[in-house]
Amino acid sequence: MALWLCDGFDYHYVPEVARAYLEMVELPYHAGHVREIGYLQAWEERIAAQNFSHLCCDTDLLTILIWQKEKYGQYDIDFFERWCESQTDIYFLCMPDIPWQEDPLRENPNDRNRLFLMYEKMLRDNNKLFFEVSGSEVNRKESISDYLRKNKLEKNNHRTQSNFERIPKQ
Repeated sequence: MALWLCDGFDYHYVPEVARAYLEMVELPYHAGHVREIGYLQAWEERIAAQNFSHLCCDTDLLTILIWQKEKYGQYDIDFFERWCESQTDIYFLCMPDIPWQEDPLRENPNDRNRLFLMYEKMLRDNNKLFFEVSGSEVNRKESISDYLRKNKLEKNNHRTQSNFERIPKQ
């Protein structure tokens, strides 16, 4: 979805660091790996923001925070503070109403609704603007396109994200 958003709305794609990182390390990973992934993800976003005015981030520190909380019972306060200070315009929060796709790096096939609610709660509790998208891929794309057009975000100076599909402010 993030790549589609980049192509269709002239955003620069900021990939998910976790996938490439975890494919390089020997599994199982540990808390230190997740922390390093968080720093690398934040670095990728910072470098992209210095070089491009329109970003679409496949993921961000919110994913790291929830990952840490799920796996290790707590999250890194530094990541939380950085995430709270981030200038995100909108998160496109994808509902888990599409079939699970098997992937050796995905861990939660049976409790996606609970995880969705965790994302939603974090966004609400921290006053982050988000828009829920659901249905088929076509429906999701139409919803996002309509939202961006209505809110005039497609060519303004913004960033966006994709586990959600995010747009940090410039």
